[in-house]
Amino acid sequence: MYDGIRERQQQPYFFLNTENLHGATIVKFKIGNAGSEPLRSSEFISMPSVNLRNYKQSQIRSIKISESSRPELTKAFEINKDINNTIHINFSNEALEKGDFLVFEFQHEGDSHPKDWEVLSRIIGHRYGITDYTKILSKTNVPKTIALLWGLATLLIVIRIILFKMYKEVLMFRFWEILFLISLYLAGAFYLYVYLTVTRYAIS
Repeated sequence: MYDGIRERQQQPYFFLNTENLHGATIVKFKIGNAGSEPLRSSEFISMPSVNLRNYKQSQIRSIKISESSRPELTKAFEINKDINNTIHINFSNEALEKGDFLVFEFQHEGDSHPKDWEVLSRIIGHRYGITDYTKILSKTNVPKTIALLWGLATLLIVIRIILFKMYKEVLMFRFWEILFLISLYLAGAFYLYVYLTVTRYAIS
């Protein structure tokens, strides 16, 4: 499980947020490269490069690029929609360098939530395609997992201290107990690293 999370951290990623306002919804879709190598447009083997499908097929009112890490990127992406209001994003003649990103903003009639959207893409060398960073956090429930691991380790230590004080004995831990406690703290530290790494790429 740890290897899978670590590998997905180094993949091309996306975030998708929705905001419902007075019978319409503003959707922000961020795509970026968290890997150590550039992601060239030619590495997208799906055509179009990225498809955003709304299960509700809501009527799209407007589409635009609201933010990018470099001005050149806005010229490399072409956005359009079809009769089913599926949004197609084509990427050509450029590369997403490490840390590069774009935020696409579009508005549609009615309401929607991130779970109502499906992102489809195929990229050479990336078996997960574009990783949904929101799902990494939601599926592993990172903050609660950190609290559980560190809380359990601390509770076990506190209980041991109380018991030894009650019986007025010298505080001691078996070797396997020390390893177990260390493993709990290290696991919590890893999940904290995942949380801090992923959230810094979130849509501001």
